[in-house]
Amino acid sequence: MIDAQVKAQVLRVLLKASGQPIPQATLCDALRLSFPHVSFTQLDLNRWIADCEELQWIAGTEDELLGKIWGLTAKGQLRAQGLRG
Repeated sequence: MIDAQVKAQVLRVLLKASGQPIPQATLCDALRLSFPHVSFTQLDLNRWIADCEELQWIAGTEDELLGKIWGLTAKGQLRAQGLRG
C-alpha cells in the first residue's frame, strides 16, 4: 500500500512544480517530508521514482549542476490531475 501512496505523492509533488523540473534530491526531500512517520532509505526512494519513470508518468534528464532532474510526462500529468480530487 505504501508503494501506491509514495508513487502518487511523486506525481503530486511534480504537479505542484507547475511544469518546472525538480532535482532528484529535492524530490526525495519532499517525499520524506510527506511521510514523516516512515524512514525511507535512498534505495527505496530511487526505486519508487524509477517505477514512476517505467510507468511513463515522469521523465528525467541529467543536468550538469543539479544532477538528475524530473518532470511529469503528458501521461503523468493526466494521472496526477486525477489524484487531486
